[in-house]
Amino acid sequence: MKIKFNSKRKIKKTICGQEFSLTPFVDLSQKNFILNKLLEYYEDGKEESFIQLVLELRANLDVLVIKATTDIEIDEESSYEGMLSSGLIDLIRTSVINYDEIYQDAFYVLQVNRISSLLPDEKSLAESFNALPKMFESMSPEQQKNLDMVVKASLANSASNAILGGIRGGE
Repeated sequence: MKIKFNSKRKIKKTICGQEFSLTPFVDLSQKNFILNKLLEYYEDGKEESFIQLVLELRANLDVLVIKATTDIEIDEESSYEGMLSSGLIDLIRTSVINYDEIYQDAFYVLQVNRISSLLPDEKSLAESFNALPKMFESMSPEQQKNLDMVVKASLANSASNAILGGIRGGE
């Protein structure tokens, strides 16, 4: 059976007694734009507290989705609290079919970006590994004994987790 897919259709919604047009799906190019814009906002706001940054990113996501899917004009005078209290934000979140997907992808991208910024680059990692033999040579017998205990405990923990994972069915 061949399915004929409809192109994006606009629907009419009403908020505060005013009708507006809504496209209930964010396409891939718009999604790409939204994710890149959120990444820019994140980079610009790195100095803020983490909680404040998350709140602002969620608000920015909502506004970007509104801009991508509606004919509502949002300017500097538009207040996020006004959009929230009027029910517009909730209406958009429930009317845009792939809103949750965009939300999850946005925070996934930001998490990966954050993690990658914490990891050392390839050159410094290679330098660290190259320095290990000299470090081991200069260790005292007591330090070597402590390191040996840490390695054995780590291996035992890994083996225990593997066994328990196998018992639980690989969870």
